[in-house]
Amino acid sequence: FEYKDYTQASLFFKNDKMAEQAKAELDGLGYAGIVSNERYREGKIALLSFLSNAMSIVMWVFSILFLSFFLALCSRRILSASNSDFAILRSMGITNRIVKISMYSRMLIACVPALAALAIVAPVIYLNPKFNPMFPFLQAHHYVLIVIGMIALSLLVTHRCNKKIFKNSVIKTLKGGERS
Repeated sequence: FEYKDYTQASLFFKNDKMAEQAKAELDGLGYAGIVSNERYREGKIALLSFLSNAMSIVMWVFSILFLSFFLALCSRRILSASNSDFAILRSMGITNRIVKISMYSRMLIACVPALAALAIVAPVIYLNPKFNPMFPFLQAHHYVLIVIGMIALSLLVTHRCNKKIFKNSVIKTLKGGERS
């Protein structure tokens, strides 16, 4: 649904019959026509506004869920590809704290290209009139929320992978450990 601002225009007719005909034509075109002896009720517009807002919220939730799933999948693949590297660091006697810091650093560094792409694309979308109708809901604070969400999701996935790696012994991790 598209939210529209409503304006008012007045049309004058010679008689009520012509006004009723014009109202019927306007209603058929999607406008709200009201003759002078009627009262306007916002029931239909309120319902459309409610449905539009509800669909907007649903779309935001589905977008966030999809992005979260996609980022978690990519992040998990990045970390699982380097499980043996971290196991080797552990086998060399490097403390778990240093290994964990290394994992967090690696994951945050992996976010840098996405953050750079967002920093380049966001102003282009925001300032270019061609793209504004495609992304009318993205304002500056939404981009800040996207960045915070990316970092938070990366930290969450890294924390879960840390628990998984340190749950197994070094030998089990190097051999492949538990498959998930």
